[in-house]
Amino acid sequence: MEARGEISDTRQVILEQEVQWIHAAQRNLKHFEPLYTKYYRSIYEFIYRRVEDAENCLDITSLVFEKAMLNIGKFKIQGFPFGSWLYRIASSEIGNYYRKQKKDRKVWVRTEGLIEIAQEIESHYANEDNIQILLKTLEHVAPEDMEIIVMRYFEKRSFAEIGGILDCTEANARVKIHRLMQKLRENFKKEEMK
Repeated sequence: MEARGEISDTRQVILEQEVQWIHAAQRNLKHFEPLYTKYYRSIYEFIYRRVEDAENCLDITSLVFEKAMLNIGKFKIQGFPFGSWLYRIASSEIGNYYRKQKKDRKVWVRTEGLIEIAQEIESHYANEDNIQILLKTLEHVAPEDMEIIVMRYFEKRSFAEIGGILDCTEANARVKIHRLMQKLRENFKKEEMK
């Protein structure tokens, strides 16, 4: 039980440090650097998994931080890490990129995540056939829903973190994921019948 309290205390200290950095950056943009340094790599990786083109990934990452700097004065502290806001900006910019390029979105998947989803939507062990049916089922998932699935099952983000990125509560993130899995289960069954 103490370990959980220690994690909570550590998270609180980190959030308090971020609040100081945010207030400093809101007064003077030259103080944005600690936020940039802390989040650059994770934002870049988030974008890279969705774009997989290093040059475009660098451009989108630059846009994310440019928009964050230009709008930091509007940022309101709501108990989520600053990174949650950056991820929302990144998601928006990725969507803009695909709309402008008129390309199909890329989806970053890992075998372990596919197995976890297959086991969650099916009561029995995930086998190769189930994984293939699941991949076909995932092809028909809306981009915004697929983003949530990627964050939870392939990037292994917590419900709290997903809630922060989606700008909703942790409970609401849990409900969204539960509903998505129910819908995926139904579509899996239909695909299985083909």
